[in-house]
Amino acid sequence: MEVGKKSRFSKKVLILLIFVVIAVSAIAILILTNPTLIAGISIKDWSYEQDASGNFEFEVFVKNDGGAAQNVVVYGRVRTSEGEYTNSRTITLEPGETERVWFQVYNVPHGELDKIKGVDCYLQFP
Repeated sequence: MEVGKKSRFSKKVLILLIFVVIAVSAIAILILTNPTLIAGISIKDWSYEQDASGNFEFEVFVKNDGGAAQNVVVYGRVRTSEGEYTNSRTITLEPGETERVWFQVYNVPHGELDKIKGVDCYLQFP
């Protein structure tokens, strides 16, 4: 009777082990066939200046460390106590390519320029 219990236990363990091996193999194949999952696009450096008319000029350096061409939207954002103002540019980068992206956030009302809470930039994938 105890031999039968061990057989059922061994069979369940074997099935579980096979399931784990298949799952890990599927994930490995997905990662290896899609290099953008390993490394991708990132912001390497960025800066901004506020010009005399109150516009915010962004300069962003974006690099593709992935293994495939990728599209990305680069955003600049100005947050005030009254709201949030953004502008963006869409770019395509080849593997290993770095691009300088320049744009302005120009819709910040003059009355809010002394109420700025933060300025930043970020990426979003379309």
